[in-house]
Amino acid sequence: MNADLECRAGVLSWLSIHSNTFKTNADLECRAKVLSWLSTRRYNLKTSADLECRAVVLRWFNIRLNAFATNADLECRAGVLSLLSIRRNTFKTNANLECRAGVLSWLSIRRYNFKTNADLECRAGVLSWLSIRRNDFKTNADLECRAGVHSWLSIRRNKFKTNADLECGAGVLSWLSIRRNTFKTNADPFNMVINFALRHLYF
Repeated sequence: MNADLECRAGVLSWLSIHSNTFKTNADLECRAKVLSWLSTRRYNLKTSADLECRAVVLRWFNIRLNAFATNADLECRAGVLSLLSIRRNTFKTNANLECRAGVLSWLSIRRYNFKTNADLECRAGVLSWLSIRRNDFKTNADLECRAGVHSWLSIRRNKFKTNADLECGAGVLSWLSIRRNTFKTNADPFNMVINFALRHLYF
């Protein structure tokens, strides 16, 4: 009955489930079912502890493998990651970072729907880590997004940390309208010439 399930949720919450003191896998599985049933997927979270607990549950249930059952699962994961300092790049494992990349791609990050600078900075970190510096672009959207990130992160002011950054910047600029002479600033054509020379004469 619904009353049984609601009671179970109250009992688990009271018994330190929020502080991750799970005694058995059965406790964790039960908590997951309770949270799902009690509209956690619809963001009806009463406290930060509820959201943190949900994060633990999702992580435990193959969320890192991108095995999302519904769009609601993915949206919930995005909310959980945002709350749990993912925007501050506090990734514990490579799996965390890869999952974040999948979440951001799905949630229209490629369409430049950035809400804060932190979102954009996080995307830059994700793209850099996921072989974007090696020009492993799967779609045009990937390349366009990288161009936006680079522009925002002072790539046009030659603040390159590595040769890989410089090469990637050149590739991005070439693909994105450099050939159509759509330069926004004097620095654009200058940077393109320098990049081209560096790539073909010195590398």
